[in-house]
Amino acid sequence: MKREIREQVEKFLEKQDAVVLSYLFGSVAQQRAGKLSDVDLAVYLDETLNSYEKFDLELGLLSDLGDIIGTDRVDLVVMNDAPISLNFEVINANHPLFIRDKDL
Repeated sequence: MKREIREQVEKFLEKQDAVVLSYLFGSVAQQRAGKLSDVDLAVYLDETLNSYEKFDLELGLLSDLGDIIGTDRVDLVVMNDAPISLNFEVINANHPLFIRDKDL
């Protein structure tokens, strides 16, 4: 992912009050992306959101992130609802985009 696009994504996510943290992972994070690769992003959302609010926010984030990145090939993982093994993969990739609370 180009640096300026990554910075736009980071700034966008920082403005989303319900996003507690976000990560880039997968082939783009590993700089192995090909022409058909998608962009894998993960977010952890505020735990006070109900399931409808989380779903609504997820749809909005997908749309907005696709516009920022310039592709509809965005895979957004909501870490609150993801399996532990996937969350481990996300965190282990070690490409945080935004962490609201560094003490987490």
